[in-house]
Amino acid sequence: MAQFNDPAAYERYMGGWSRAAGEQFLDWLGQPHGLRWLDNGCGNGIFSELLWQQAQPARLDGIDISPELLAHARQRLPQRITLHHGDANALPFAAGSFDAAAMELVIVFLADALQAVREMQRVVRSGGMVATYIWDLPHGFPYADAFAALSADM
Repeated sequence: MAQFNDPAAYERYMGGWSRAAGEQFLDWLGQPHGLRWLDNGCGNGIFSELLWQQAQPARLDGIDISPELLAHARQRLPQRITLHHGDANALPFAAGSFDAAAMELVIVFLADALQAVREMQRVVRSGGMVATYIWDLPHGFPYADAFAALSADM
């Protein structure tokens, strides 16, 4: 999996764009309030910050593989947001722990994207929401088969 470990560089080159894309993603999701959320691949905390401000979650956990980005996120985010160091493909949460899980701009960097989505599906309660987004890609969506397989399981 590709890692992004320089918070300052990420903020400089991607921060504004990530924030704008995250705002549109939350608008599209409808920003349901009072849910237990997981931000899978939370990085430097941009999307977690947006979730906290706009969706007013009852609980918000973020997880990322980069200790450097997590350290930056801890400085940016309220202490009520719980951040974990870990792997998107092996989430350290019990089944049904969350009402919603989101993965923003991360899935294209995972060696096993299907496993990451299965993990999000596992930790979200039945009837909950699992959502992800990526950049527009000029040659189609490379994870269409994974999406179709998961849809068939639902």
